[in-house]
Amino acid sequence: MSSIDNVTTLDIEVPFENSRVAEVVYHTLQVDTEPKRGGTRKNLVLEGNKLIAKFHGSNLSSLRTSVNSFFDNIHLITETIQLVGQPLSESYSHF
Repeated sequence: MSSIDNVTTLDIEVPFENSRVAEVVYHTLQVDTEPKRGGTRKNLVLEGNKLIAKFHGSNLSSLRTSVNSFFDNIHLITETIQLVGQPLSESYSHF
């Protein structure tokens, strides 16, 4: 975590068991944008089996709320994958 010009940056790297699960989580979270009123921005990057999230915000409380929501969503997505099983296809091409 770093702070420059009253903007705090937090980089989080989340490893998954394989790149396909990481891709499912990435695409699910990609559509969930941060509310503008919160003052926090989130950038997601997918690197193999790792999801990298970069949070930027000037308000630590809003930043904490965004990060908690991020992990809650990851928990929900991974629980759903465990419940219904691993993705069957090697890639997602439904766009």
